[in-house]
Amino acid sequence: MTVDWKRLRRSIFDPASGPLVSLVAAYALSLSANLASNLLQPHGSIALTIILGAPALIVLVIALPRLARGLSAEESTPFATFQRARKHRWLVALASPPPGLSSAEAAIRYHLPVLERVHLLCSPGEPPGSYAEASKLKEKLSAEGLLSRDQVILKELSLAEFEDLEAIRRTIEDIYSHRPAEVAEEDVVIDITGGRKTTTAGAFLAGLPRGRHLEYVSAEAFNAQGYVVKAGEPYEIRVDYSVKRHRPR
Repeated sequence: MTVDWKRLRRSIFDPASGPLVSLVAAYALSLSANLASNLLQPHGSIALTIILGAPALIVLVIALPRLARGLSAEESTPFATFQRARKHRWLVALASPPPGLSSAEAAIRYHLPVLERVHLLCSPGEPPGSYAEASKLKEKLSAEGLLSRDQVILKELSLAEFEDLEAIRRTIEDIYSHRPAEVAEEDVVIDITGGRKTTTAGAFLAGLPRGRHLEYVSAEAFNAQGYVVKAGEPYEIRVDYSVKRHRPR
């Protein structure tokens, strides 16, 4: 014979589920309180603690599973909103081979004069590598007096790493970890435009923790390969969560 503990527990509080069980429980609780009161009457404070504490503990033990289910019965749903990007002090961008580098350049120019440092993630070699073109952009910005060479950091990854979302995420995490104390997380924005799909996915994952900022550069024109040839303005992506509580069953 197996005991239905769930039904038994429910019967203690709900006489309709089990009148006999509820009656026995009430009688036992009353009897134990009376006995404890008689035995401990000379010790008022101890008696009060036991008489009030024991029933409360019993109720807590029985009700705890239901309480835990109630607290965990909620669902978080992510949603995103878009707005014109705020200017940031630090920018992390993905350097695609030309003409895809135009989106990174547009993002850099947009955040000036607030911008203090740029981290350009790029890959080595000729296209599909982007390091050479990223180097040219660095020199171009320096020649125009917009940013010094020290302010543009090229983060060169292997071709395999540049297409590995986890390698991209780790690289960006490293940038956050080594920023100086005076640069807060909200001072940094990750531009997810450019790169391969997995590159973009890795950058997006790095920007999901609360307090971090993401953006993408809108496009006014594409080439046949899908790269941006005429970039528009950056838009900030704000990811939030709505919490919906479910009724306990």
